[in-house]
Amino acid sequence: MKSNASLGLTLVAILLGGLLLTACGDATITPNPPGNSPVSATSTPVPAIRPSPTTAPPTQLKVVSVDELTLPTNGTAYLSPDGKLIAWISSKELCLYTSTGQKQNCITDKVIDDSSVRWSPDSTHLVFTEDFYRNRAEPDIWVMEAAKGTLSDLTEDGQSGFIKFDALDKAESIDLLPSWSADSKSILFIRYRNGEKVIILDLYTVTADGKSKAVKVGELNSYHNETSGLILAPDSKKIAYSKGFDNTEKEPGIWLADLSGKNPKRLLKEYENNPSLGQFSYFDIEYSADGKYILGINFAAQGLSQTYEANSNSRVAAIDSSGEFEVASDKQAWWAGWSPKGSALIYLVYDKEKNGLLLYMVDKPGSIGRAIYDQPLKPYPTRFRGLSWAANNTLLAMNRDNKAVLLHLG
Repeated sequence: MKSNASLGLTLVAILLGGLLLTACGDATITPNPPGNSPVSATSTPVPAIRPSPTTAPPTQLKVVSVDELTLPTNGTAYLSPDGKLIAWISSKELCLYTSTGQKQNCITDKVIDDSSVRWSPDSTHLVFTEDFYRNRAEPDIWVMEAAKGTLSDLTEDGQSGFIKFDALDKAESIDLLPSWSADSKSILFIRYRNGEKVIILDLYTVTADGKSKAVKVGELNSYHNETSGLILAPDSKKIAYSKGFDNTEKEPGIWLADLSGKNPKRLLKEYENNPSLGQFSYFDIEYSADGKYILGINFAAQGLSQTYEANSNSRVAAIDSSGEFEVASDKQAWWAGWSPKGSALIYLVYDKEKNGLLLYMVDKPGSIGRAIYDQPLKPYPTRFRGLSWAANNTLLAMNRDNKAVLLHLG
């Protein structure tokens, strides 16, 4: 398996490459009325109507206001679960902004893997690793406290700098793919370990406060260069992970297993459903809030953007193995994201007349959706996750030209 290490990492690097990475700076926000084109710099901004959090079912929600947050450079953005903060990652910086564009705390001295950044469910911390795949930086599990900007290295191993994967020393711990527990108290992650003939993927958990050392809880039945996604179930009893880069077992897709990695079963297939995607895997995996479904976002499908009408990069599987679903039964869905409660979804659908992606919502996977915003959105081609839907009914969609588009539901 070591002979495949360079190939696997090269494939990952190709997928992850292409971001324009420069420094963070101040942000500006332009409020826009729902359903209208963005207000230009010379226009008079229309005051945004800020909706109060609502408990209305998804069938009654609609976009009532839109803000465009202009950030200093291209990068990757993640909305906090409470909808109050945005984490913006670019090059060696991770900066936090309020939803109104006020810059908060920043990290400026880490080579961050922006695909690894995840908010804690309580919106108080972020977890991330150094960028191992593209820059071969020796990765640890880091936690940032949002309010103070303080950093904690939860898996300090005495190693730093850049490493040569083919010459991996057993003393070096390659810690990747962190995922939060639902109570925000612990983090699950994968640690690479050299076996006699293959690189073994051990499963570890560590407390987020850093007071306890990481504890091994199991071993993943997957190869290092085919595993690009890992998520802990809401009840912390199951895990879901992706397989796809390596062609050894001919069974790519999303798999479900016990926390220990035992009793694996495949939930979401890949080649069988869309052979045109090739040997790539679901890069992002997300549980629905009620724990009944898994959503997979297929990174390779971004290369098929010229055929939006014929392809989809988002697909759903039921945890009870009762079936796989298209996000919506009547449209090809792109960049889907779960509701903060239940199992409703938001997603993008290509509109030929407007030559762009419009925002849709579906009440449950596999049913007919409805359009909730009629202006085209153009997500970054290097987006690592689907759309974000926060508890305050704020949605985050990415746009080009350094734009984070915040859509408020009411």
